[in-house]
Amino acid sequence: AIAQCLVGSEMCIRDRLHTWPSSTVRKEATSQRSTNGPRSASIVMPKRAQSWQTDQLLMLGSDTLTDWCYGFAGTGQGYAALNGTDANGAPWVKVFQTLDHGASWERFPTPKAADGVVRPLNGLCFYNAGIAVATAPGDDGSPWPYVFATTDDGSTWVEPDVPFAASGQTGANRLTDLYFSDTGQWLVTFTQAPEGTRELVFETSDLTHAPWTLSALHDIS
Repeated sequence: AIAQCLVGSEMCIRDRLHTWPSSTVRKEATSQRSTNGPRSASIVMPKRAQSWQTDQLLMLGSDTLTDWCYGFAGTGQGYAALNGTDANGAPWVKVFQTLDHGASWERFPTPKAADGVVRPLNGLCFYNAGIAVATAPGDDGSPWPYVFATTDDGSTWVEPDVPFAASGQTGANRLTDLYFSDTGQWLVTFTQAPEGTRELVFETSDLTHAPWTLSALHDIS
């Protein structure tokens, strides 16, 4: 899986083997935006990540893009969550999927909280085309993010009960990593950055139907 991560003060894109500065991605993307304003978004991976490179332009019409996050799984499979506002200023969230290195994109089911509200996503990790975890910022006053998981290619998203309070930490911001361990456990990592200096790792045998437990705390510099 590929996810966003913080290395020092630099936001990066990483997989299990490599890390690429996010500035490399965003500079390429910015160069392809409309000169008349942020009317389109280009999802582009660095040249060194040829297996996951995506350069399809996602046209947004009169809407404005405010933020985005990435999730890539395997050769040719890519996912992007775009957050923005329409011409009237109303917020929206759109998730797209590509199976052909970005040659074409199609809409992908968007995670929705139990209260029915679709919130902007700030973290998105896919293990493969069907299994993923996503996060959205917590509501005002909440130190913990919303967490969503799917094991059926986004047909259904579940809000697992992640025991953040058991970590003894004061908060976490978003998802940074998802992978399957040699012991048969899913390991899901959340970061405190930029407000904090630790990563919180939780494990579970089933992302949507089994309890999650705190696995580790990692200091980050």
